[in-house]
Amino acid sequence: MKNRFVFFLLGLALVCAWNPAEAGARPDKGKDIFGHLATGWLMPEGDFGTVTDDDWSLNGGVLYWPEDWAIGLNFDLAYSKSDLKRSVVNAINQQLMGMGAGSITGGHAEIWGLNANGVWGPDTNGPIGFYLTAGVGLDYVQGKITDNGLVYYPPICDPWLWWCIPGGVGPGTIVVLSEDTTEFSWNAGVGVTFELSSGSQIFVEARYETIETSPRETEYIPVVVGYRW
Repeated sequence: MKNRFVFFLLGLALVCAWNPAEAGARPDKGKDIFGHLATGWLMPEGDFGTVTDDDWSLNGGVLYWPEDWAIGLNFDLAYSKSDLKRSVVNAINQQLMGMGAGSITGGHAEIWGLNANGVWGPDTNGPIGFYLTAGVGLDYVQGKITDNGLVYYPPICDPWLWWCIPGGVGPGTIVVLSEDTTEFSWNAGVGVTFELSSGSQIFVEARYETIETSPRETEYIPVVVGYRW
């Protein structure tokens, strides 16, 4: 885990300490099920971070938290796509050229994650709160290496108007290598909530996530801003 995650945790702790008497992690809306959507920045860590760049992350799901429960249950689906670092592409090309095997132009890793988390945080019905979260998931990871070349584009026709865009051959992206796997994962993180007058929340959350891929684990930190209603 890199220092930037530690600094983020310290920043969240300072926000919570600024007004600890007004903490409210659970939305105050008189119901038990809350939807959410979030987007933010994904920071690859460990070996994964040596080969891919930071990029965007998206997630959405539901939080089930009855008022008389101390812990809520959060279920979400997350997606991210991280491009290969230019230095990694250059290193691969040096090896390929040495073997007389051509070259590549890029690549990326996509992650679809389905997570189930417990959520705990003090609830005193105030506008600012914090929470801790941890859980497990099932993640689909796909890595691709690509090259530019000539590809065939099929014609596209409108089934009602009988109007077509003709197909043909033109420049495009070719997948030269693709690998995928589905593995279990675990995560842990913290968040800060800001309650709106409607009872909905804006939240900022950071998780440390690890997917049990082989031979090396896939580690990353998504830092997201979301809306919970």
